[in-house]
Amino acid sequence: MVSRTIRITACRNSHTQCRGDLASAERLIALLRVAPGADPELTFQISMLEVDYLVRKELYTSAFEMIEHLADECEKQDADVYQRIRLLCAKVFLFAKCGRPQKGFTLALRATTAALQGKIIPALWEAVAALAVVLIGVSQFKSATQLLEVAIPQVILGIM
Repeated sequence: MVSRTIRITACRNSHTQCRGDLASAERLIALLRVAPGADPELTFQISMLEVDYLVRKELYTSAFEMIEHLADECEKQDADVYQRIRLLCAKVFLFAKCGRPQKGFTLALRATTAALQGKIIPALWEAVAALAVVLIGVSQFKSATQLLEVAIPQVILGIM
């Protein structure tokens, strides 16, 4: 127990040194993948971490294929709305990262609409951020600013 506490403390203290360490991230994802008996939600979160890892390594094709695979799994398993919104947002951010933000516009709108209808607040703010990224990517800075000026105070006040 003491050695585990020391390791956790050491990790917390060296967090700033580990930032951007993709080799360590790859090892951690591999360790998390082999966790026995993981529930579907945990497996989804680990998969999303892997998508983030692939994007950081600039392996956009692999990241897109993984998102598509996850979307297919979600459809087969009738996954919850939150997971579908997360996948839509991940796709939007990936398109923006690849320099094709206009391809993510309808996806961002679908994610925002689904989150608003489902009253899933964390997903709503992620979808709003995705929509802002698309607007910035197509040089609609004023529209993105207006969107965020309306959304951010509501987040801070806890409205909606």
